[in-house]
Amino acid sequence: MKRFISLILCIVVVSFASVTAFGAKEEETIPIPDRPEDIYIIDAPGVLTKRAYNNIIRKGNRLFAMTGAQVVVVIVDEDNEVELGLLAQQILERWEIGSHERNNGFVIAIDFDRGRASYAVGEGLSELFTATEVTKLITSY
Repeated sequence: MKRFISLILCIVVVSFASVTAFGAKEEETIPIPDRPEDIYIIDAPGVLTKRAYNNIIRKGNRLFAMTGAQVVVVIVDEDNEVELGLLAQQILERWEIGSHERNNGFVIAIDFDRGRASYAVGEGLSELFTATEVTKLITSY
């Protein structure tokens, strides 16, 4: 499962320039978008090709069918000044990403224009994906 999720993360992150991960703040609430029909991707600025977008949806559906885990990618537009770690954490919680029983959701938030990214990971995946491992994945691709 770890290998499959790593593959999905790599596919997503390879599409972007190098980015730096930041942690989320606690207790703050920000507006988050409504949960889309295609839960695995929000591409606000429209930077993904149709092929890349569909690939993320297809891989996300396959991962969920096999494991109950969900990886969601949120690409913010240049006008969005939100703290990415907080955005990722609140989407993870409010959209109930991943299996409720396994708490195995993963959200990566990307600001393509500023070259930044952050993430939130459910407790069920936290042992598989430590902060160090995820940061390495993000900055490597």
